Amino acid sequence: MLGGAQDFLDALQLYVPEVSHGLAALAGGDPDEFARHVRPVSIERGLLERMGRLLVSAPEFGWDDVGTWAGLRRVRELDDQGNGALGAAHFADSTGNVVHAESGTVVMFGVSQLLVVTRPGLTFVTTLDRAADLKPLLDSLPGSARINPGSLGA
Repeated sequence: MLGGAQDFLDALQLYVPEVSHGLAALAGGDPDEFARHVRPVSIERGLLERMGRLLVSAPEFGWDDVGTWAGLRRVRELDDQGNGALGAAHFADSTGNVVHAESGTVVMFGVSQLLVVTRPGLTFVTTLDRAADLKPLLDSLPGSARINPGSLGA
């Protein structure tokens, strides 16, 4: 969809009943209330498949619909040992790790295939092979502790 933010919100209101009921709360600055009124739906199924007029263009830029925690590795620049980081991270004798550090410095020593996410007041650590199974755990956390890969600037 090409247009401004309001055009996108108007299209969501018109075509996507799964989220339209929460848009007023979102406009009012209450994301928690928004989350209570919406049902999950992909942008493709919820909006793009329902729009009457749609033009598709092949873009000339890189894109990765990260989708999973392990997918963050694909969108990070990797060092010679396959470690990728955003933020302050140091790797020693470590391979194939992904670090997203919004606060503090992460030091990885002698570990492999781990995912570490630090945000103010929250540190999250798991193995990359278990990262795809995190949704039930993350959904059970309090709202302030919930994180998803799409919110990490991937």
